[in-house]
Amino acid sequence: GYSGANGGTGASVTQGSAVNGATTGTMYWSQAANGGAGGFTYGGQAGAGGNASSTLSRTNNNAGALSVSVASTGGGGGGSTDAGGTGAAGNASTSATITANAGTLSLTGSSTGGSGGSASSNASGKNGGTASTAIAGTVRGSASGTLYASGQGGAGGSGAGSGRSGGNGAAASVSATGYAETGALSVSAYGYGGAGGSGSGAADGGDGATQTLNNAVNGVGSGTVTLAQYAGGGSGGGSNGGVAGDGGQATSSLSRTNNAAASLSGTVTAQGGTGGSTSGASGTSGQGGNATGTVALTGSSTISGVANVYGGTGGSGGATSSSGGNGGTASSGAQANTSGNSSASASANAYGGG
Repeated sequence: GYSGANGGTGASVTQGSAVNGATTGTMYWSQAANGGAGGFTYGGQAGAGGNASSTLSRTNNNAGALSVSVASTGGGGGGSTDAGGTGAAGNASTSATITANAGTLSLTGSSTGGSGGSASSNASGKNGGTASTAIAGTVRGSASGTLYASGQGGAGGSGAGSGRSGGNGAAASVSATGYAETGALSVSAYGYGGAGGSGSGAADGGDGATQTLNNAVNGVGSGTVTLAQYAGGGSGGGSNGGVAGDGGQATSSLSRTNNAAASLSGTVTAQGGTGGSTSGASGTSGQGGNATGTVALTGSSTISGVANVYGGTGGSGGATSSSGGNGGTASSGAQANTSGNSSASASANAYGGG
């Protein structure tokens, strides 16, 4: 929109079980939904980004191998200038439930929230859009299953001008569950908090999103079960002459019992977000995000649990009058319990931020 006219709204997009097919060989399914971007404005109200939803539910009875990808991306909010209002970000949602009755399964689900609208003068940035991914996959007989779910929260838009700020990053919701009979299962869930928007002209930076995953992965079966879970806090937005955003905190916790699995292993990781840095003659740097990770696994066979935790790095100072931010703390814990004579291994590692 020009001369104070508002920007247009980005279109929302919904995809529901839009792919299918039949073969006894390898079947590939790929489905994506992408929200439209909001329109820019000169002095008016920028348009919001469109939401995106991608859902797929299918059972395949013939393919020897089934490879599935389901994704969604929210539209970015429109930007503004001349003190116009920035546009809201679009949210993203992905859901998939797939059963492979004749062969192996590789299932990937992802979602990415839209970025908040940014300002080039005298306005604050909007917060990022949320991301949500939930997948479930089933295989039969001795067939193996690999499931990978990820979510990326949207970044905050940049702000400009004293008394303004960058938008905050958004968090992601992620889960993945696998079901098998005697085949191997690998199930992973990765959640990334969105970064805070930067601030110019003495505007503050936005905070990185706090990211939490609690029992986001599970594997049910009598074969080898491998679980992985990652939570990463968003980075804080930098600032030129204002207060930089703090890095988001991260928590990754997993507690599972599986007495049927031939072996059970799980790795959790938590990474605190990096604090925003400052530039110019003055300003305050952002703090690194704190991080916590715990894993507790119980079964009747070989058990391995690992927790790796990293505090976020503090933001750097831009001048002698502005000090760098403190690093984030780190705390980890691991338990591995087996009722049989098999080996059990627990490893907990924590690294403070610099």
